[in-house]
Amino acid sequence: MNELGIAGLSPRAFVVKTTITQSQGVYPRDLVKRVFTPARINMIWTSDITYLHCGDGLAYKCSIRDEYSGRVVGWAIADHMRDELVIAALTMAHMTRAEQTKGIIFLTPIVARNSIPGLYAGNAASWG
Repeated sequence: MNELGIAGLSPRAFVVKTTITQSQGVYPRDLVKRVFTPARINMIWTSDITYLHCGDGLAYKCSIRDEYSGRVVGWAIADHMRDELVIAALTMAHMTRAEQTKGIIFLTPIVARNSIPGLYAGNAASWG
């Protein structure tokens, strides 16, 4: 291509902002003191959201991971990043682990823009 005097064009990279920090936000206390090495299965679950290019738009995937086994125990995909996405992934994780989820610490950096305080804790409490 160089010999012909032509060059390829690369579109500008598009990055979706999936984390919105709040400098004055209220954050929950760190229940694991930044130590992610649990002693047993179903002790600490973590989550994250990533985006996927699909056709003409984006899809968002939330994954729930058991930190002891390293296994993804729940996931959900949607065309939005609202609380329902995380709750769907948590529900799958709860069912995957045969509802043996009492006492799990769920760590997530995810705070949706319209998040209802205590929503995740409320769902987990309803599971026992």
